[in-house]
Amino acid sequence: PGGMEWVSQMDASLTTPRYYEFDNKALHFALSNPLAKAALRGLKSLRVVPKGFATFMDVIVAGNIMNIYRAGALGILSGSPILVFRKTASTTTALTASHALGTKHVTRC
Repeated sequence: PGGMEWVSQMDASLTTPRYYEFDNKALHFALSNPLAKAALRGLKSLRVVPKGFATFMDVIVAGNIMNIYRAGALGILSGSPILVFRKTASTTTALTASHALGTKHVTRC
C-alpha cells in the first residue's frame, strides 16, 4: 500500500508569531467598522452579494481573524508547526501505473 512518509518539521512561530499577519490596524478597522458592515447589508439588499454573506463575513472571516489575533497576543495560540511529507516509492509507482493504464484509480494516503 502507498502512503506518505514524514521528512521534517519546524515551528514557524520561532521566527514570527503565528498571529502576526493579522496585526494590522487597517485590517482591524475594516473588519470592525460599522460603515463596512452597513455597506455589506446594502449590497445584500441590492442582491450584489448572496443572502448570508454579511453573516459569513462577521462570523467566519472577521470573527476568526480577530480571535486568532487576540489569542496570539494573549499567548494562547503559539504553535505553528510546518510538517513536510513526501510520497513513498510505492505510492509514486501505483500512481504512475494507473496513469499508464488510463485508469481513474488514485491511491489515497
